[in-house]
This record gives sequence, structure tokens and C-alpha cells, in this order.
Amino acid sequence: MEHIHLAVGSGGGSIIAGLSVYNQLRALPLRFTTYNVGSVDSVAILPYLLGEERYADQWTSFLFHGVSWTFGSNGDTAHTQVADAYACVSSYERTLSAITASRTGIPEQRIREMRSNSTILSAEDARSMGLATRLGAFSIPRQGRWWQV
Repeated sequence: MEHIHLAVGSGGGSIIAGLSVYNQLRALPLRFTTYNVGSVDSVAILPYLLGEERYADQWTSFLFHGVSWTFGSNGDTAHTQVADAYACVSSYERTLSAITASRTGIPEQRIREMRSNSTILSAEDARSMGLATRLGAFSIPRQGRWWQV
């Protein structure tokens, strides 16, 4: 296998998991073409960015928003936990913005603004900014293998 067509449709989730998926897939000696097949939100933007060619169907969208932190439900939070959470959130914000900027050419400051303003991009907006490289629908290549995970 030399080329993977990766369809991404996700509301996001764990930043640690998203960074791990991005870094592990990026390490593979393969070429990726990625497709937004619904909505690519939050940290799910990272696996989408693996594609040298990145397609977005006309009815899809992308959500940029800030990183949040969930504290335990026991009601007690020490000041050191708050400081740790702030350090982690700040680091994740920088990392997500830097990766997105490096893969798209969008200025990092613009990405940070979109994240802090909870910005939703249409497919056309994403294409004009360089997040998507093409508009078009996902189709399974002839004789391609298909897995859904």
C-alpha cells in the first residue's frame, strides 16, 4: 500500500488521542488524500490535515474552537491543578494552531483567532483559506478496500 484515502467525519474529542493519531499516521511512509465527509471539528482537523490533497464536499463544515479542561467531580481543586490545567490548555492551543498553520499556510495568529471565536467554516471558506485544497465528494477508489473505524 502506498496511498490511503482517508474519510474524516468527527465532532472531535480527546486532544491527546487526536495528536497521537496525527503523529502516528504522519510517520507512515504513505501518501494521504483526505476527505471531509460531514463535519470535521476541533482536534479531528489534525487527521484531515494529513492529506496532501484535502477534499471538502460542498455540504461539509469545519469547527475551530478553544481547548477546554474538565476537572474531577469531587468538588475540590487545588491551585496546583488549576495551574497544571492552564499550562496544558495553553500548550495544546499552541500545538494545534502551529500544526494547522504549517499544513495550510494560514497564519498562526488567524488560526488562534478562529479558535478563540469558535469559528465554523463552510467547505468553500476552507478551500479559499487553504484548509481544504479542493471541493469535491468522497468516493471509494475502484478496487479500493474500505474500513470504517
